[in-house]
Amino acid sequence: MEQGSLPERYLSRSVIKHIRRLNPKLSVSAAVGNDYANLHGSVSADGIGDTPWIAWVKAMNNFACSGGQVEGARLTMLLPGNVKESWIKGYMADFNSYAEAKGIQILGGHTQVSEVFARAQFVVTMLGTASEYHANKKKIKPDYEIVMVGQAGLMGADIILKEKREELHTRFPDFYLDMASVKEDAYSIADAARKIADSGMDICYMHDGSSGGVYGALWQMGVWMDKGFEVQHVDIPIRQETIEICEFFNINPYLLDATGCLFVVVEDGEKLVEHLAEQEMEAAVIGVVTEKKEKLIVVNELEHRCLSPVNGDEIHKVL
Repeated sequence: MEQGSLPERYLSRSVIKHIRRLNPKLSVSAAVGNDYANLHGSVSADGIGDTPWIAWVKAMNNFACSGGQVEGARLTMLLPGNVKESWIKGYMADFNSYAEAKGIQILGGHTQVSEVFARAQFVVTMLGTASEYHANKKKIKPDYEIVMVGQAGLMGADIILKEKREELHTRFPDFYLDMASVKEDAYSIADAARKIADSGMDICYMHDGSSGGVYGALWQMGVWMDKGFEVQHVDIPIRQETIEICEFFNINPYLLDATGCLFVVVEDGEKLVEHLAEQEMEAAVIGVVTEKKEKLIVVNELEHRCLSPVNGDEIHKVL
């Protein structure tokens, strides 16, 4: 089976299909394209990663798509048998610094050490309260616009750069690789999601990019909406440095971990882009919702590509 997040065909038929709805107070439940759960106004969202920060920011991003307020976090650390206590203290120091920066209470969790874990894995669960915003697929109509905040393949390219810098150095000089690197704060869409939820505009849906890249996130969005869309490939924001890194390793940047991206469905996309620009946040209208079910990437007048479910993430072809 492909590495990374479970492909949708398995997720839908072997996981989500078997989750029974037992509580009538559940307003947002497990589904493709849902980043969080809402149970009677209490919101929860998870994130997993190879480092404390990646797990933390993925959980924060998923929660942010609810528009709610994080109150606390639970931590799970799955550690290999050769772990040292000093490493564990270091992990907790990192988690405490993230929590203190946002005023989030660490509530507890679980730490497990076992030889079955080849490397450390971290799971963060964010808990908090809902806001007035809530996703509503019934509001979405043809010609509603799709807005993207952030850059395609941002986290994936940055992780590859950090892990494969010496190899990349055979083609690119140090100054270029330094320029290609991004601050880890760039992985977060929490501030953007908050400003969008509080914008007063009629926001229909927010979904953050993650494993599977931009194409994976767009596919999940289409499944959740139960509608089609046309996205203009040329309008998808992407850094030239990301393109260069992906070309070096012969991988597709649009299928590379897109943590740091946020996709929004709204009636007037340009108005939202202008609203974010006033707050020094870059965004772009990349497409529209359509009456048809096809999920299309428009490359040019002659080439339209139909998206299909994404199997894994391109990063696993490199690392």
